[in-house]
Amino acid sequence: MTQRKKNMNRLQQFWFNQAVAEYTSSARTVELCHWMQQLSISPDLIRDAIRIADDEMVHAQICFDVSQAVGCTKKLPIESMRLHLEREFESHAKSLLLVIVQSYCFGETVAVPLFSAMRKSASEPAVITVFDRILEDEPRHAKFGWLTLAWCYENLPQTKQWLPQIVPIALSRMRVAYQNHPPFAPALSEQELAWGIFPRELYGDILEKTIQKTFNQRLVHYGINLN
Repeated sequence: MTQRKKNMNRLQQFWFNQAVAEYTSSARTVELCHWMQQLSISPDLIRDAIRIADDEMVHAQICFDVSQAVGCTKKLPIESMRLHLEREFESHAKSLLLVIVQSYCFGETVAVPLFSAMRKSASEPAVITVFDRILEDEPRHAKFGWLTLAWCYENLPQTKQWLPQIVPIALSRMRVAYQNHPPFAPALSEQELAWGIFPRELYGDILEKTIQKTFNQRLVHYGINLN
């Protein structure tokens, strides 16, 4: 297999995986809306979550379009995708709090500097368009997470007890997802960088900077220090 062929295969897989991730996020946010309704969380926040679910569907479609532009012919493996939220605690409200902290406060917040870095290293117009749309939405998604956490803290009394338990779980999962990724072998080509693939060994650095710069500043309000 020629090096150009290998590069195209990695590009196809990268954008296909991104489409899967965005579609999964949309489906899980739809379910989150239902959880929020069951717990009578602020209607304004529920409407924000509905908009996020729609945003993520748009992201999934445009990422899938890029995967096809680089030759991917696979369809989304709906049957094997994890499209449902898991109730990890007996308490429905505690399960929701973990989702909010892990996926929205942490996940959507770190997505902003990550996609910003990816955009800076890319040059293909179709890819720039995708990153621009994602970066238009992600700050609002992160804001939703922190506003929902604040609402829970004020309106769900056990949040004060649960949050110190939940934050370490969410943070540990974020570090597993972002850290200790070996560099691509062979190294990324100029073509792959132009089409949006980002050196994965840098993901952990971006996460740690976000923990220090943003997570700590936000969580100190709740008496939690990540240092």
